[in-house]
Amino acid sequence: MGLPNQGLQILYEILNESPIAEAERAYAPWVDLEEIMRRERIPLFSVDTHRPANEFDVIAFNLSSELVYTNLINCLDLAGVPVMSSDRENMHPVIGAGGHCVYNPEPLADIVDFFALGDGEEVVSDITQVMHRFKSSEGILHNRQELLLSYQRSKVSTSLVCTRQLTI
Repeated sequence: MGLPNQGLQILYEILNESPIAEAERAYAPWVDLEEIMRRERIPLFSVDTHRPANEFDVIAFNLSSELVYTNLINCLDLAGVPVMSSDRENMHPVIGAGGHCVYNPEPLADIVDFFALGDGEEVVSDITQVMHRFKSSEGILHNRQELLLSYQRSKVSTSLVCTRQLTI
């Protein structure tokens, strides 16, 4: 997560003050750095400790605009994390997202494992508790239904039934 946004600064502080969590930051690189990273096979890494992003338990994104959806996909690819949620296994980080654009999570529902709905300040501690509880058991990915304050496509019916004779 980046820190130009005060809301992200607050989440960063909440997580790092928690005895069970540690937050680090990573940024989507500009095209020139991305080219070098791909050429030299340098994975996306945190700016705090330079730890590869794919070694974290959770990678969370702030979706402040629909325009950053492609950054999310690109960051996962640079990190060496399968883009599609269905391709990830327990060894991969769980992918989360929050921010203004999660009011409609469907465009990224096949990619993001859970969407934090509402004020991040209010839900981050609960989500952290769930993640911590399952970290050493069966795995977070298989227990994500416990994230009651989140949206997961598997919990929602997305079928549309038209009962009208005429559609325009």
